[in-house]
Amino acid sequence: GLVLPDQNLPDKLYVISVHNRPFFPAQVLPVIVNEHPWAETLELVSKTPHQRLALFYMDTPAQDAASFDPDSLPEHGTMVRVHHASKEGGKLQFVAQGMARVRIRGWLRRKPPYLVEVEYPQSDEDPRDEVKAYGMALINAIKELLPLNPLYSEELKNYLNRFSPNAPSPLTDFAAALTTA
Repeated sequence: GLVLPDQNLPDKLYVISVHNRPFFPAQVLPVIVNEHPWAETLELVSKTPHQRLALFYMDTPAQDAASFDPDSLPEHGTMVRVHHASKEGGKLQFVAQGMARVRIRGWLRRKPPYLVEVEYPQSDEDPRDEVKAYGMALINAIKELLPLNPLYSEELKNYLNRFSPNAPSPLTDFAAALTTA
């Protein structure tokens, strides 16, 4: 049958770790990483038909490529589509469009460029009234937080396009991103 591009999820993804803040599905944000060791990774991603990689948040980044331990990555991350990658002053910058949660199923390459086999955990929709009520309460709490950082209002509109009161997972991701320093 016919498969839309965003429905065909790759089972192998290159990996980049980020340390300034967690990255969640449905976010669209710029990401800046060191040129070494990530330049080759971004180059290889640019040659893939899907232009996607997996971002994993780490509290404390490795001091250099030699001290990076693949086992220190969390099990779950976010698959992102890479847009507008550029290089300047020893840094790489790209716009990351969060697509889905990923879980590392196995390592295919444990040195740069890191490559993993992934699976996509599914969040179940829960039609219970209690879940809907929590979802609506979360929306109201976020609306109260928005005046503190008006830059998030456009991002909230993007989240609300993907939000269903029966599946509040994307909204909880947004709330976590909003409250993460």
